[in-house]
Amino acid sequence: MLKKWLYSVSSLLLAFTFFLPLLSNTIAFAEETNTIQKLNLEVTNSIKDEAITTKVNKDLLSNSLKDFATLSVTVYENEEPKVTSENLSSFVKTGVANNENGIKTALKPHEESYDAYVLTILYSQSNTPLAYHLDKLSIDNTPTDENKLQLSESDISIAPGETKEIKVTFLNEKGVKEDITLKPELTVENEDNDLITYKDGIITAGEEFGTTELTFNFLNSTASLNVTIEDKPELESIKIDPREFKLAVGKTLPLKVFGVYSDGSKEVLKEGLTWQTSNSAVATVKDGVVTGVKAGKSNVFITVSYEDFSAKTEGKIFVQEAAKIKNIIASPSKIKLKQGEKETIKIYAVYTDGKKKDVTKDIKWKISNTKIVTYSNGKIVAKAKGAAVIKASYQNFKTTITVVIEKKSKHDDDDRDHGNKHHHDDDNHKNDDHGHGKR
Repeated sequence: MLKKWLYSVSSLLLAFTFFLPLLSNTIAFAEETNTIQKLNLEVTNSIKDEAITTKVNKDLLSNSLKDFATLSVTVYENEEPKVTSENLSSFVKTGVANNENGIKTALKPHEESYDAYVLTILYSQSNTPLAYHLDKLSIDNTPTDENKLQLSESDISIAPGETKEIKVTFLNEKGVKEDITLKPELTVENEDNDLITYKDGIITAGEEFGTTELTFNFLNSTASLNVTIEDKPELESIKIDPREFKLAVGKTLPLKVFGVYSDGSKEVLKEGLTWQTSNSAVATVKDGVVTGVKAGKSNVFITVSYEDFSAKTEGKIFVQEAAKIKNIIASPSKIKLKQGEKETIKIYAVYTDGKKKDVTKDIKWKISNTKIVTYSNGKIVAKAKGAAVIKASYQNFKTTITVVIEKKSKHDDDDRDHGNKHHHDDDNHKNDDHGHGKR
């Protein structure tokens, strides 16, 4: 009896000694690997004032995501982006800081209804993607029955002597918006012909100040336009955005110019701008788009002029380092098979810019016990019951895969034998029938 007991204890100690390093490798690998998560209720999107507001509920995030640094929100129209954890790196953008009130994304003007797919990505401090959320929103631009007649604007303000173009559309019986601006059936009532005149979609202001209204009528539908004739505020200065920048060689940066008026309003200026660079060998500028040419020892200045005003931005051009391998990961990293089964395995190199590359064909493999498991043509092959560790090496990086092989159960063999028995019975039955046919 004592011998039996000592033998059992020895067996347990031997098993513990074998599995301890295996368990340690598994824990270490789990800590090293950062799995990209797919979010659900943690992110919400809402539509208001022709913009989508994206909010992240940190209370619902897992502990590993609560300290995410930035996020990006991208809206795709009509066509759903094919996003997965494996290809997420191709959808990565420059993240922005989270806002408790949500991140707003303006919607492009559309006359027809359409589907919008909103992709939200959470990033680490180094802009590595941690998690993503894909949402589908249906944007309904169909006017109500009371609003079949629509104007491109509902209120306008013009200076004396100026003109303004107005577009009139109507939702026809087929549900399609139709431009009826020049249709003779469209009638327009002018409240004050001394202030403005209207003809074929063009409003012309007189020399007096005041407010009036145009009423448009078409097939029992009406729409109103308020028109105010007033002096235009004077342009006091122009500003350029951003005022400072850093740009990698070969990359581009679009600049925006704003006009600041006497009434405090701002307007984006696009026409009549003249651009200059202080050093075209370092950076060029065309139509407001700066291109980094080569790294400069000193900063480069981009100047924009509009009428009698000018503004400038200061930037640094640098050489962007090529992305480097941060680590390699296995997919899957834990495998459980039965004798005779196979499993495909992939090894990915993870780069500092968050992208991944399949390097499986260049991996050097080392298996702790080839009697239990082998590797051939991208597949793990289960040989015998037991556990093994597979080490994968690529350049100076390593990762491990833990493999547990279970012995085929008697039930599996019975199922196989049962299938064979039916097969043999069928063959015997066919032979008997064939024999009877001869008789």
